[in-house]
Amino acid sequence: MMRLACLRSYFYKTTMQLFLLVFGVFISIISRSFAQDKSVSLGKQNLPVDIVRKISVTGYAEMEIVPNQIYISLALREYAYADTLKDSLNKILEIKKIKVEIDSLERQLQRAAFAIGVAPEDFSLENISSYNPWWNYHIKPMDFFVHRQYRLKLTALDKLNNLLVGVDRKSIESLYIETYTHSDIEDFKKELKIKAIQAAKQKAVYLLEAIGEQCGGAVDIQEMNDDNMPQGRMLRTLYATQSINTANTNDDVELPPISFKKIKLTSQVQAVFEIE
Repeated sequence: MMRLACLRSYFYKTTMQLFLLVFGVFISIISRSFAQDKSVSLGKQNLPVDIVRKISVTGYAEMEIVPNQIYISLALREYAYADTLKDSLNKILEIKKIKVEIDSLERQLQRAAFAIGVAPEDFSLENISSYNPWWNYHIKPMDFFVHRQYRLKLTALDKLNNLLVGVDRKSIESLYIETYTHSDIEDFKKELKIKAIQAAKQKAVYLLEAIGEQCGGAVDIQEMNDDNMPQGRMLRTLYATQSINTANTNDDVELPPISFKKIKLTSQVQAVFEIE
């Protein structure tokens, strides 16, 4: 019996020691795993959000182009003049009031426009109205005068003088430039944007070279808004110089042609490049 009790006591002690050993190893493994996870988590939290070195620059480009689409607004009006009939002794026999009709003036303008190359689709009627002059109020029945406004597209401003030479000057009520543009303006804008981003890259390169750094690839490019369209405002009235007689004009002096206002296009970009 003594021997059996000793064996039981020995078995119990050995089993407990083995259990404590296994339990200790298990606790040690769990503790190490938790510590590693915690250290990794803390390490991730300490990492900076953006570790890329970069440089931000702006690029700018501009150009001026001569417009080849000029929209002219021209208004014609009917008018009247007195035609005096005299005899051989220069005695006034009759005074007739002759009215120049708008249809005749319109045909005259059309012929002049088509002669300088204006296409039929570029010649349009914008507005029509009529009026009664103050000196005509007492006449019964009243004779109204018609007013018509036209829109023409010219490819060059120097054609305007040739247009006005073929039109009755007395019938021209107003004349001004509505707006102007270029048929290839979108291609010019695209070319300008390319030059702007190239200018931004060149700026980044020489700025970084000044401090011994190298410019890498683009990280971000933002296009700035540019208003390049010409304003549709009224400009000064233009007249045909060939048909105007000026007392102080010296016909022997040849004057240089006056150039038309050019369209100024601009483009600006904000670019970010990586520093290698």
